[in-house]
Amino acid sequence: MSSKNVAKKTTELTVSSEILARKLKIKHDKLVIQVKGNAKLLRKFGPLKTKKKEYRGTIFTAYQFNKNQLLCVLFKMNNPNLTDIKAEAVQATSLISIIEALDDFDFDNLPVRFVYAVQDKAGNLKIGISNDPKRRIKELNIGNPDALKLVFTRQAVLDKYQDEVALHKACEPFKIRSEWFTSDAKKMLN
Repeated sequence: MSSKNVAKKTTELTVSSEILARKLKIKHDKLVIQVKGNAKLLRKFGPLKTKKKEYRGTIFTAYQFNKNQLLCVLFKMNNPNLTDIKAEAVQATSLISIIEALDDFDFDNLPVRFVYAVQDKAGNLKIGISNDPKRRIKELNIGNPDALKLVFTRQAVLDKYQDEVALHKACEPFKIRSEWFTSDAKKMLN
């Protein structure tokens, strides 16, 4: 039989949540809570496989993580004692796999976000962030006695809410409450 007719069967290595918890010296239950909270994200790296296991007469569910899921679980943990392990995990990840992941990632489908400012009748500003500022103004106008008008928009360039947070910090001297600022904050919106 020629090698062309033989399909290569590759087995993906996995690590169980039970072993991971033992190695990290944490309770398995705590790890499972984190896994359940991040299940949607973990499924982006493949199916979230489980196995029923028994320990001292108690049956529990153990998760089987592939390499990417394992890295995700490690990096989602907020334990400062894991800093060295996280650094080693990054070093163990090959450059080729990172490049392949970047090739597979669809940056075009990331939502465009905008920081915006709306102004009420008294001149006060609300500074926020939204994928659709015009829709957001309609939502805000539902619960506001005065009609709000859009006075500023700019495409967000930083991760998550950092653009909005930066504007809030810049306008801090003019803060009224929460995301609301006096009209003097308008000069900080350039």
